[in-house]
Amino acid sequence: SDITRSWMHQDQVLPLLIDYLHDTIGVPYEAIVILIALGTHRHSTPEELVKICSEEVVKKVKVVDHDCDGELVSIGRTSRGTDVSVNPLVIGRKVIVVGGTVHHIMAGFGGGRKNILPGVAGRETIRQNHRRALDPEKAMSDARVGCCKLTDNPIHEDMAEAAALVPVAYSLNLVVGADGSHSGIFGGALDEAWKASCDYQKACYEIPCEKADIVVCSTGGYPKDINLYQGCKG
Repeated sequence: SDITRSWMHQDQVLPLLIDYLHDTIGVPYEAIVILIALGTHRHSTPEELVKICSEEVVKKVKVVDHDCDGELVSIGRTSRGTDVSVNPLVIGRKVIVVGGTVHHIMAGFGGGRKNILPGVAGRETIRQNHRRALDPEKAMSDARVGCCKLTDNPIHEDMAEAAALVPVAYSLNLVVGADGSHSGIFGGALDEAWKASCDYQKACYEIPCEKADIVVCSTGGYPKDINLYQGCKG
């Protein structure tokens, strides 16, 4: 994930992953590429790549930004009609995704399948998918879209269907505690490990409450409020 998700502290996990792939599995450093899943976000600065991956990892393996307007490979179409094009680096390789699981205002939860769409997808693919957050008949958000909502959520289901077109070999899903440290790490098959992390996220961060006239909330400071879009997630 990119710098807007630096709260995930991937820099603590990636050195362990790279060392395991190299030292235990025997994959040469030159055969490993880290692809930053930018979606439509701006490109990373060299300093941000170090912050995301750690200085140790940047020195050992190639790290590149995804370009949603660059070279893409068409891999199919979802049942809702989204034409899926992705970065060629996730085709014909063993793909490992690393993401952070958090409540998400449109997709129900972040992480998991979002590493593929929007993470490494083309701009038009992302546009087609994100339109599914809108009610098809009224000028409003679709009522099926929102935090924690996965069942019958059109934007989530479209993302999941698109991600299934990429043969992900393994996924790591990070859940962060209130103090910024990792409180849960879930590894395994893309969908199963991500759903386990969603259940854990719910247990950690959902409480029963009554409706109030006024609610004052915050995303928790930098980097969760790194820009206006991220800030509104509060």
